[in-house]
Amino acid sequence: MDDLTYTYDTGNKLTKVEDIASLEGFKNGANTPTEYTYDPNGNMLSDANKAITNITYNHLNLPTTVTFSGTNKKIDYFYDAVGTKLKKVVTDASSLITTEYAGNYVYEGGALQFFNTAEGYVEPKGLGWEYVYQYKDHLGNVRLSYKDISLTSTPSLQIVEENNYYPFGLKHKGYNNAIAGGRDHKYKYNGKELNDELGLDWYDYGARNYMPDIGRWGVHDPASDITFDPYGYVYNNPVKLIDENGEFPILSGIGGFFKGLFSSRGSFEPGAETRLGNAFRTAGRYEKQAWQIVGGLGTTDKNKSFGGKVLQLLSRFTWELPNTVAGFVTAESTNVVANVNWVDFEAGATVLNTDYIFGAFTLGSFIIGDADIKADRNDEDFRHEYGHYLQSQTFGVGYLPGFALPSVVRAGLWNIGVIGGEYEDFYTENDATNRGNNYFKKNDEVKKDPPFIDKTTHNCLGCYNELPPWLKLN
Repeated sequence: MDDLTYTYDTGNKLTKVEDIASLEGFKNGANTPTEYTYDPNGNMLSDANKAITNITYNHLNLPTTVTFSGTNKKIDYFYDAVGTKLKKVVTDASSLITTEYAGNYVYEGGALQFFNTAEGYVEPKGLGWEYVYQYKDHLGNVRLSYKDISLTSTPSLQIVEENNYYPFGLKHKGYNNAIAGGRDHKYKYNGKELNDELGLDWYDYGARNYMPDIGRWGVHDPASDITFDPYGYVYNNPVKLIDENGEFPILSGIGGFFKGLFSSRGSFEPGAETRLGNAFRTAGRYEKQAWQIVGGLGTTDKNKSFGGKVLQLLSRFTWELPNTVAGFVTAESTNVVANVNWVDFEAGATVLNTDYIFGAFTLGSFIIGDADIKADRNDEDFRHEYGHYLQSQTFGVGYLPGFALPSVVRAGLWNIGVIGGEYEDFYTENDATNRGNNYFKKNDEVKKDPPFIDKTTHNCLGCYNELPPWLKLN
């Protein structure tokens, strides 16, 4: 059992770890004031505890070379243009081991070693193949690998490998490290590949590499503007949360799981080959969308000045707070029942494209629409719904009873034929269309790099690019 003490710099970057409890788990290989260093992007450059002297990265902040102290010790990684790992070369003095990746197929020294399947993996044996099946827990951790060794029609199962883990990913030791008649399969915690060569002990999640001995990532989260957690692993809750690719901590979405399980094959998620695989991928997408909705609480119009962005956020959490709460709860609830196709952001609004068939509605900064809605300021429907967001900014708490509720009631009556006329002529809709069109027309005329305070003003708290007169000091 480890008893670790962490030391950080002022930028939330880990600089030192000390273990006062044991020699197992974390390898306390150094005791210096600075044991971890970083580049300007926040990527870890060295790890004194593992004798890593330098790490180089590509444009995607993926490691290309990890160099260790000693004579010619290093690991080289090769990727395609979008960051998919293609090859790994481990150099240890005069020894050279090359591993190549072609989708689910893994080669070593040019020879096929195995390929992963939905049920486990398959490895070549003589002129045939040997199937190894895996049992995984609710987090995708590979707990048990077994195979049928019978030469008759009567099955005879043999356990190949057993894995049990501490919450943050270290394996239990002393009772589950035997491997019977098979390989030490490297895909373990969360179903990710363990890179344990030269004592590295990183799990490859795709976008980042995870260090289970300290429960942290080695590089900055590329989605930290949404997760608000640049280096921490799943908000320190690994019993319930997982991380699908190193960018988003996710909780297995029940609604998304069942939607994916019963989807037609023509609507499977990209890369899904089985119903169960599609269920897990759909669950992951819905949980990713849940975090995007959370991130929408802090999005602003990128074309505003700094002062304008501050006022937009100030309005959202004060004057418009009831509208913001109503929109956030509605958006998350819609995602829970698995009706959201995607989430995007435009001009400070959070847009949800859903399977609904009623058009669209807006609560605070959340625009929830059918499959035709777009997060595009040039789209007519988006401009109209954004006009409702501007109404929310202008009237604050009065938006719900004065605009949202009358709009919903009239829409219902209009749809069943009780009320005639053009729906767009109703005061709530006509006003929204005018506000949205005028807002984007004026903003399109503002130069791309506006000053901190400019002269463009709009009749709502969150729309001011300069402080309104009633907020200025005399």
